Amino acid sequence: MGVVQALTPILLLTISLVQSCGPREENRRDEAAQVFAAFQDALFRQDPDGLRALLCRDTRAVVPTLCSLDLAAVKPLVVQGVSKESYEYRVHVVDPNEDDRESFYVLAVEDGAMRVDLLTTTAYNHKSVAADAGTRRLVPQRLTPEQLAQIKARK
Repeated sequence: MGVVQALTPILLLTISLVQSCGPREENRRDEAAQVFAAFQDALFRQDPDGLRALLCRDTRAVVPTLCSLDLAAVKPLVVQGVSKESYEYRVHVVDPNEDDRESFYVLAVEDGAMRVDLLTTTAYNHKSVAADAGTRRLVPQRLTPEQLAQIKARK
């Protein structure tokens, strides 16, 4: 048996696996976008059960806080696309409430379902900002006549 004949079944299997990954991956990206849309919908409706169903286990504790937010004047985030990074899906959004600031939400498969991971989302999007204490400089300048009078009065 030749090398080509021996490798043919392996090559066919590899090709079929590669072909099967493409559409499934695209379906997962679509699913991530749909789950994020459902999350936003539940958030704006302040639906605690809907939010719990869409959030990762570790972030469900924030549901009461999310449901207490006043979102009457808030516009929904606009989805720009979905990318896959390792085991997580990133839903890229722009925020019309903050001059179209770009960020992303992380979604992961947990217990077989796609869910929003707010902890990881916050970790990725958080930017530490150090308070600018400024540099202090002493700049010599002449004393005013009033300051000179105060100094003389102390003597």
